[in-house]
Amino acid sequence: MRTVAQFHKIQLDEVMDQLKMETNGDADQQGQLIWKKSRRLMDYCNDPSLRDVVLINTLQKFIRHKINLLGTLSSYAIELDSSKWASILHKQLEDIKSLDNQFSELAEREINKKAIGISL
Repeated sequence: MRTVAQFHKIQLDEVMDQLKMETNGDADQQGQLIWKKSRRLMDYCNDPSLRDVVLINTLQKFIRHKINLLGTLSSYAIELDSSKWASILHKQLEDIKSLDNQFSELAEREINKKAIGISL
């Protein structure tokens, strides 16, 4: 069974193909850069609670990067009068925004409070 992320990737690949766009690996390079910087920060964190803060922050950076990408592609699809693809991209955008909100709520409810307790 496919995960939501796998399903989104398949759809995104189809959209990119239909809109005749190529990523040239840019998204992957940016993702690697985000992970590399975050990994360095996590190496400096002596406490698991602080590493959790960095991890949530890293996940949200990836998510917000995808939000930016999906928003841009959705607008581009609309400009090309491709309502089918714009609709698919907009649905993915809403899914990703929901995930971002869930991570924000988790951070506010638990992760940040634990880290503040450690750092005080």
